[in-house]
Amino acid sequence: MKKRGVALAFLIGIVIALIIFVPTVMFIAKLFTAGMQARDSTEKLTQEIIALSQGDTPKKVEILTMDENSAVLGFTGGAPGYSLVIDNHRTVSAKYPEECAGESCLCLCEKVSISGNLPAEAINCEKRTCWKTGTIKLSGCFQSVSTQAQVPGDVGEGTTTETLMYTFESQNGFLLWRYDYISYYPFTFKNRRNSFTINLLEPDRIEVCK
Repeated sequence: MKKRGVALAFLIGIVIALIIFVPTVMFIAKLFTAGMQARDSTEKLTQEIIALSQGDTPKKVEILTMDENSAVLGFTGGAPGYSLVIDNHRTVSAKYPEECAGESCLCLCEKVSISGNLPAEAINCEKRTCWKTGTIKLSGCFQSVSTQAQVPGDVGEGTTTETLMYTFESQNGFLLWRYDYISYYPFTFKNRRNSFTINLLEPDRIEVCK
């Protein structure tokens, strides 16, 4: 009886260990695989940008895999960094990465945050991996976006619905950000896999648009 009890306790211990261990391993493997897919996707985008600048095709549609709250930043070599100008008065910027060594480049930021105060804010790119694209000048599209908003009315009249317009101008690069909270921005995505367009404006200038 004693041996049977020890064997049963041992078996129960194994089952409990498996219940804890297997999901943990699967979760870690999922995180690792997701990160690898995002890096492979960004590297492929880099190669496509270089190939487009050397070919005759003026436009190409690409698919980019992005993890939650990650971003891909494009930087033009020789510039101090990337800037996004919103409505001509608010600027969100990211410093040019030293590892790009003067060349244009694409950087995958596995985690993104915004710091600073209006009207000038900074993009913080954490766990960064960059790929160089040589002398190609990178930019994003100039876009205007409309959205509906509830605006307080006069006293006793409640709220009214108004259409608000925003303009977005990328300078010295581009931003593609998987940001679930404000999806109407022309540089944000909610889904993990997203399509966008690469435009060849000049032999040495590429525009990336959502």
